[in-house]
Amino acid sequence: MSYKVGDLVKWHEPYTDGFIKDAGIGIIIRSFSYDFFDKPTKIYEVYRNKKQDKMRFEEHELEMIDEKD
Repeated sequence: MSYKVGDLVKWHEPYTDGFIKDAGIGIIIRSFSYDFFDKPTKIYEVYRNKKQDKMRFEEHELEMIDEKD
């Protein structure tokens, strides 16, 4: 899935062992694309509502929130 600026998302911050360290809701404010060992990678900068800060997440660490819910 590809996200765009302004999308409301659920983010989760994993530990290295795969367990979830923290999670919350935020808004996509920016995206970056680059090659990581010849693999295209997209990073999203998210404004985290509960922390009132910005953090960068990979696509697999985000989940779209359906505004109809």
